[in-house]
This record gives sequence, C-alpha cells and structure tokens, in this order.
Amino acid sequence: MKTISLFAIAAIIIFLPSCITTLQPLATEDRMITDSRLTGTWNSAEGEMRIEPVLLSRTYRQAKITDAGGDSARMSRTYMLSYEKNGIHYNMFASFIQVGEHLFMDLRPAIIADAQREDDNNGYDFNPDYMPGYTIAKVEWKNDRQLAVQFADGAFVRRQLESGHLRLKHELDDLFGTCIISASSEELQKFVEKYAADERLFSNRNSVTLTRKG
Repeated sequence: MKTISLFAIAAIIIFLPSCITTLQPLATEDRMITDSRLTGTWNSAEGEMRIEPVLLSRTYRQAKITDAGGDSARMSRTYMLSYEKNGIHYNMFASFIQVGEHLFMDLRPAIIADAQREDDNNGYDFNPDYMPGYTIAKVEWKNDRQLAVQFADGAFVRRQLESGHLRLKHELDDLFGTCIISASSEELQKFVEKYAADERLFSNRNSVTLTRKG
C-alpha cells in the first residue's frame, strides 16, 4: 500500500509555503503540452532556476531518477525544474496543460540533495513505494523572457471546503495541519477552469516571477 511521501509535501512547502497538495496530477498524458520557450535558466526572487526537458536533464543523465510516472511517453513531455535554497538542491518534475484560455503547471518532487553532506546518503530520491504530492500553479507568459507563476492558495481552498462552498475530495492531516486534495485529474481540471480568473485562488500574493537569464 502506498503512503504519501513527507518529502513530497516538504519540497512543495519549501518552494512556496501556502500552496495546495493534490494526490492526482492536473496535467494528464493526453493533454500535456510542451513549449521550447520554457527551456533555460531563469532568475527569480528565490534565486536561479533551471528548466529543461526531463530526458535531456543532467539529473536524468546521471541516472539518479527512475521513470517515476511509470510511462516514458509522459516523461518525454515533462520538464525538470531545478533550484537551490539554503544549500539544498531541489529537482522537481513540472508538467504543463492548457485548460480553457489558461496555462497551468503541476509540480512533483524528484530529488532533494544536501550538498553540505559528503556521505553517500546525502539526500532523498523519489521512491515509487510512496505516493507523490503535486501542487498546482497558473502560468502566464508576460513575454518570451518572463513568466508569472501563480500558485493555488491552499488557505482559500481549505476555507471553501470547510464551509461547504467547494466540493472536492480531500483528506485532512491533523498531525501537520494540512489538507490533501484527493480528487481525480478530471475534477481538478474542471476546478481550475472554474476558478482560473478568481484572484482568491490565484493571486500575485502567491506568485513567483521568472525572468530568463542572459
């Protein structure tokens, strides 16, 4: 029986603390898209980030990850997003999907590594025995050199669920005080399409701006 990886949740929380975590991906294989403009090095307030196709990424070439999705076709349309924060190296899978008039991304962890540790056990790899957590963001091209990434506001989603104004399958984690969305990919796609223009869910307060380097 698979369990939710705490690393999967932690990696998302470190990237942006107020987002939501889902058990199913928003971007399904039949609707995943690619865009050559995504590949490159990007600057943000969080530091430098690298986006590249998974199969062409350094992480993949060094054979430190497996086909976590269990499907090479899906991996061929997935990107690796890599960045460093407080001496920790994070590598995350990023998949993109067009829903209505808007572009969305979901993220899930691949590898986390502590460069300050020199032993062989210096990080955590994605383990298929654990169920990965995903987070959702709306992506908007400002121009070919700048991306605005607005993460779904987890606090808003939880309030809507608790008040009964929103019906999405979910589980509450009392230990960590988190809300895990267990709805299907199809339900998630309908959810983001309905709320895509709602600033309570996607706002500049919960966003990261990426500017292409060089």
